[in-house]
Amino acid sequence: MSASSTSVLGTWVLESFRVRLPVGWWPWGLHSRGTLTYRPDGTMEARIIARGAPWFPAPSRLFQDVLWYEGPYELRGDVVRHRVARASYAPWVGSVLERRVRHLDASELVLDAENDGRRSRLIWRRLPEHA
Repeated sequence: MSASSTSVLGTWVLESFRVRLPVGWWPWGLHSRGTLTYRPDGTMEARIIARGAPWFPAPSRLFQDVLWYEGPYELRGDVVRHRVARASYAPWVGSVLERRVRHLDASELVLDAENDGRRSRLIWRRLPEHA
């Protein structure tokens, strides 16, 4: 699949986040919430909140319940590269996170990733422009 940079533009809402480990599913995997935004200026932002966590978690729980990062992105073929400028998980700052575009149409974006030996699949639904 080859996706164009304009086809990913907009805000996407997390529908499913599954992470596979040798011992089973990672706790973020089921019933997480989140948004993924790709902007025309070449920047992106991803926010995922763990299942059961409030939208505005207490500061003491922030790093356990929220995964957030932002920075420039580039899309080449079926790979989108997120260059992490700021993040809730400090080791990711300055890194490049690659996501393989598994499926993309007007309403659905499916991304596969592998980070720190963990394989994941994230399914996103496009948020209508004037929702």
